[in-house]
Amino acid sequence: MTNEEVEGLLVGQLLHRPDLVAEAASLVTREDFTVRRCGVAFEAIRALAEQGIPADEIDMFAVARHLARSPQAQRVVIVWLSETMDGCPRSTSVVSVARLLRRRSLMRHAALRLDALLRSTLAALEQNQTNDDLEEEVTRLAIELAARDDGRLNRTNFQEQARVISWYLDRLAEHGYIPGAIPTGIRALDVRLGGGLEPGKLYLVAGTTGSGKTAFASQVADRAATDGTRVVMFSMEVEAADIYLRDVERTARRSRWDLRGPREQREETLSELSQTIGRMNDETNAKTLYGRSVSVSEIQRVVATETVRLGGPVQLVVVDHAQVVAPGKEKAAKGGPVRYLEMKAIAEALRAMAIRNGFACLLTAQLNPAPKGEKPTMALVREGKDLINAADCGLIIHHEREREVIEAHQTGRRRGRGEIVASEIIVDKLRLGRPGPVDVVYEGRYFRFSDVMGGGTED
Repeated sequence: MTNEEVEGLLVGQLLHRPDLVAEAASLVTREDFTVRRCGVAFEAIRALAEQGIPADEIDMFAVARHLARSPQAQRVVIVWLSETMDGCPRSTSVVSVARLLRRRSLMRHAALRLDALLRSTLAALEQNQTNDDLEEEVTRLAIELAARDDGRLNRTNFQEQARVISWYLDRLAEHGYIPGAIPTGIRALDVRLGGGLEPGKLYLVAGTTGSGKTAFASQVADRAATDGTRVVMFSMEVEAADIYLRDVERTARRSRWDLRGPREQREETLSELSQTIGRMNDETNAKTLYGRSVSVSEIQRVVATETVRLGGPVQLVVVDHAQVVAPGKEKAAKGGPVRYLEMKAIAEALRAMAIRNGFACLLTAQLNPAPKGEKPTMALVREGKDLINAADCGLIIHHEREREVIEAHQTGRRRGRGEIVASEIIVDKLRLGRPGPVDVVYEGRYFRFSDVMGGGTED
């Protein structure tokens, strides 16, 4: 998280919990803020508390009235504060955020102090003067900052990694899968992936329109949630009700369109779908779905919120799909937005977030149709010239279809795509694993993927 995000988080938290203003003010002051408006808002909240205003009356409207007289200025403040509050985990400790801000402030002050000391040391050396205390202080601050940078930049060597590598290989040999991997539920795919989706990795799932990208992502999320994995899914084009309805149909292996058949079929279908809804409603670990276009920074805020709400770190994040993620701060070019560069920046930011937070990230993307007779590759990802480079693994959903043989001029109709006769998930890229195709069965009527061998997913 950036300084601005941390400072905004503290302001939002204090508006949720103004009763903790005094405790937070004992840890940080306005001078610790680098973002002016965050510092001003913090000072206003503190001033309102010191005036004896009850905690339940300190809200964004009270802060806006305190900071501005004109209604126009107040509206601006209210809009910003409401955006700041959106996504803030209400039960997160305000004090812990204040301490985080204080630590960052201390490091910033240490860096400034080091810069001043270095200038003083150089000036003294130019005049042939020495100052042992000054040199000792410079060394101490330099070591402190270097240690912090080592952690930030993940500095390591082979000796430090040898134990981790040995443990990884032992687990792989003993269990046949990557430790901590999240199974997709499709056995053959899990075998090729080393057990499933690995924490800290970005998986890109590409397919043409209607190939089942959303269905696959939602199915993986459901399987993970059923196993107790904490899952958050962002569906930015398909409505939430339709996502969950597809989940019901996949689980029941019944289609909503069967309700339009004969009466006996309608009654049987309605009964099975209703029972499935009841069972799924009783599951406490179902995935949490967000259904609007968001940016990477908003995804980060949601992950922080859900970490608190779900009672532990989020383990799987599904983003459907890459082409509709809002650019946010990840805009790529100064001369104007170049979408494929923005998408690359978004994917890189998601991967960095996955590494930092330790969750697996499943990102779907639109794929342009392959030339006739050729299998698709990641080079066909729409507006995704460099998208695959940011991913740890690329998966392509590919269907072979039965072609109509009746000539178009005989029927007056254009040649159709035909029924699906075979499906596969092509592992196009895998940094740790074996690329190659995995045969699957896709029941489009129920939005369900399953194994060719084994007769279904691991339910």
